[in-house]
Parts: sequence; C-alpha cells; structure tokens
Amino acid sequence: MIRLVGSFALCTLLAPTMLAQDPAPATPPAAQAPATKAAAKKQEAKVYDEKADARQQIATALAKAKKENQRVLIQWGANWCGWCHRLENWMAKPEVAALLGKDFVDVKIDNDRMTGAKEIYEAQLKAAGQKGGGIPWFALLDADGKLLAHSTGPKGNTGFPYQPEEVEHFGTMLKAAKKNLTDVDIASLVQMLHDNRLAEEAKKKAKAGAGAAGAAVPATPVQPAGVQ
Repeated sequence: MIRLVGSFALCTLLAPTMLAQDPAPATPPAAQAPATKAAAKKQEAKVYDEKADARQQIATALAKAKKENQRVLIQWGANWCGWCHRLENWMAKPEVAALLGKDFVDVKIDNDRMTGAKEIYEAQLKAAGQKGGGIPWFALLDADGKLLAHSTGPKGNTGFPYQPEEVEHFGTMLKAAKKNLTDVDIASLVQMLHDNRLAEEAKKKAKAGAGAAGAAVPATPVQPAGVQ
C-alpha cells in the first residue's frame, strides 16, 4: 500500500532556482565501422544530464505540469545504473510514452552528480518516510510539489518494476496520482510490464536450452587411418 504524505517542501528547496594495436579484422574495416560506432554511441548514451542543476530541472517540470494540468514523475538515478537505463528504455517506448504523457512531465535527476540534487533527494525520502533503498527511485508529485506516491512498495523499492509484485505496486502508484489516465490505460501499462518480463524470461530460457542442446551433441568418432 502506498503511503500518501502531506505537502512536500519543494518550494523551500527550489526557491534559489525558481528561476598495443589489434590484429587486422577478418572483414573489411569499412564494413565494421558503422556497427562499431553504433555500439560506442549506445554505450556513451547518458540518460541523466550530470551537469544540470537539479533545482532548475524540477522547477521547470513543475511549472510545465501546472500549465498543462499534469503531474510530475521524478526519476532519481545515475548513468552508471543499469536498472535506471532499463526503466528509461521502457518508458521511451512509443506506446508507453504516449500513455504516461497523458499525466506526467518526466524529469530525470542524478542524485549524486547534479547540483543541489542530494539535498532535494534526501528531503524527498524523508517526506516519504524512507531511508533509501537503491535506484532508480521515483516519485509522483502534483504541480505544487506535493508527494502523491513513490516507488517504495511493501517489499522495498521497486526500481524498474519487473517482478509481479513490483509491477502491481507501479499500477497502484499510477492510480493514486492519475488525472487523465483511465483505469484501462493503467491496466495496459501494467500488462506491458508483465509482457516485458515474460519476453525476457522466454529469451533466457531459449538461450539456456540452446546451450544445453549444444553441449549434449556427442562428438563424431574419428576412425583410425586404414580402417574400413
């Protein structure tokens, strides 16, 4: 069950801002270059702007939410965090973004590197009655900064909702904060998360099965020379 709390004192915190060479490859380098560049670009992609000011980012999101009659979804995380990237990759899917965009202005805060982030993060945890629990940790606020719901569920922080109970908690969060999302929309988002887990588990199972099958193939015996 989500613990709803009173107004979160963001106004005070945000006041100052309201304002050796490798062997030659077997295939031609030209053919490998695009794939290499794409892989490098993917690896260097950053979800969080580490040089940004957290107060300004949140203030901007709150102002937009008030203007557009929406809520704010704050993702607290870091670029080194694999689960943070998984959360962002899922949220960036067109079908997911279209639904979440009905209600939420999304803002991503690196709680270690962004200016002012640590102070706001700790205050938000305190307002939620939490002492931490890993990242990503996310919170849903109204346009005035009031904390409506957060990602700490009965078994701890859900992070990227993956296990069934984490997914269900995510759905409960959305119901607690929704303005424009319908129950059908929320059920669709919950089902997408369940489908994501099932697809990943099926992929792992197929990979494990293929590996086991390969290991079980007996080696073809070699006959000694001259033996008919």
